[in-house]
Amino acid sequence: MTATLLRLTLRLVLCGLLVTGSGRLLAQDAPKERQNVGLLQISVIDKLLAAEIALGPSLKRNGEEAWAAEYKALYDKYKQDASPNNLANSRVVMSMALGIKASDGVLALKARDLEALNSCAEQIEKLAAKLDVPGHYLERASIAKRHASQQRWVESFMELGYLQHQIMRSLETNPAQKDDAMLVIMGGWLQGGRCVTKLIADHYTPAASNILREPKLVQLMEQEMNKINPTYKADPLVQEVLKFLPDAQQKVNVGIKDPISLESVKALHDGFERLVELIIKPPPPAP
Repeated sequence: MTATLLRLTLRLVLCGLLVTGSGRLLAQDAPKERQNVGLLQISVIDKLLAAEIALGPSLKRNGEEAWAAEYKALYDKYKQDASPNNLANSRVVMSMALGIKASDGVLALKARDLEALNSCAEQIEKLAAKLDVPGHYLERASIAKRHASQQRWVESFMELGYLQHQIMRSLETNPAQKDDAMLVIMGGWLQGGRCVTKLIADHYTPAASNILREPKLVQLMEQEMNKINPTYKADPLVQEVLKFLPDAQQKVNVGIKDPISLESVKALHDGFERLVELIIKPPPPAP
């Protein structure tokens, strides 16, 4: 599978619509100053491709199949159970959990693991339903699963890319969804960062560490997170994310060709891992 085809891949960004009614999670109105700044293009796939290019020669790996076992091990180690019934009943949690499962879905596809992909898709669909996403937005996910079941991996990646395009168009025309979408993006970035930093730390080279360099992106994410509505921003999980971002930005703010130290890579991994586990943590039992 070529890198060009792979770049048509997964940007699973699903979000909740503004809904009302008994038993529904209610999305807050997004502040008017929130803008579409292109963050919907973030995906762990870009970092995985870069890692393959940087590490492939030293690990003597050439082609997708040579990486499948590594991605399978990463998936098995870091996959998260994000079934809505096991999560706190809030849009903040559901949105970030949806992003987490999107990143899990990328790893499942890269690992050529059909069972894992189906599990991710089922949890994504449940989370999307909890956020009242219309079913027709998920049609591409079903097509992608069918292609994967036939080991047509290129077609599966492409269908998930089309899904991203549809969801982006929806987000751009529904201002009330923008804050939910930002949280989905953040959840996906946290879980993707968790996996990529583990990959880099396990096979560390100074050159490979530089693929984590993205100070402007982290700065932009921090700016956008600070624009979300006050109710979301006051959530303890969002506050923890906001505390993490400046430190993460500092660690990845190196020269264009400079390495990020192994110590910093491991520290980033620990930060990503702590936040993902906080998001997925089951709520305390009802008294």
